[in-house]
Amino acid sequence: LTTKDHNMNGPAIAVEYSANKKLGGMSATHASKATCPITCALLKADQGIACYADRGKQAITTKRISKEPITDDLEIATLEADRIDELTGRHDLRVHVVGDCKTPEAAGIVGSAMVRHSQRKHKRSAYTYTHAWPVVKRDAWQGASVLGSADSVDQIPAIVEQGYAPAVIVNEYPNQDRAFTLHGIKFIPCPWLTRGISCVDCRLCLDSDKLKDRNCGIAFIPEKNTSKRTR
Repeated sequence: LTTKDHNMNGPAIAVEYSANKKLGGMSATHASKATCPITCALLKADQGIACYADRGKQAITTKRISKEPITDDLEIATLEADRIDELTGRHDLRVHVVGDCKTPEAAGIVGSAMVRHSQRKHKRSAYTYTHAWPVVKRDAWQGASVLGSADSVDQIPAIVEQGYAPAVIVNEYPNQDRAFTLHGIKFIPCPWLTRGISCVDCRLCLDSDKLKDRNCGIAFIPEKNTSKRTR
């Protein structure tokens, strides 16, 4: 379901309400993979077909919007910000089911739209993750909730240095659903993966500043249907 039909056209789209079980009922945006930093390991692996956004039904949307002729990151960021502004604001917002902001300028455009979404009358939260943290510092996002995504646990200190709360994928949870420590950061196992608690109910990633202030990050493990390429 979308706010307006034209939201489904172009290299950046917004969905008013996603029934995705993990999200638990949120608005969401999708942007062309042209916005992704070339340093992202999931983009580089096997010519980009290892990305989580290239599997299941999501792959249909990812392929369609990534074929759009517009590839300029600032132009796409502006379009995505417009799509966010067109949402009703009644729901929390997951930005970049696919896509990213690979420059500080693009992050500022999308981040500002995320903040506007959160400041509307319904006061719903907006959040995302980024693989562009090596070149886009946390403050470039204008106060939006953004976690830095690590390709390996060795990147955790650098992500924290850039101002982000880190999100990392590990092979297994050493303490089952209890927190554990890596590089001095307390990592909380994703409650969706351990207890089936949706993002809209969990809300940890929706306030990355609180995670950062508490020296915490979020840890994910590959789900059962994760492809070998992604692993």
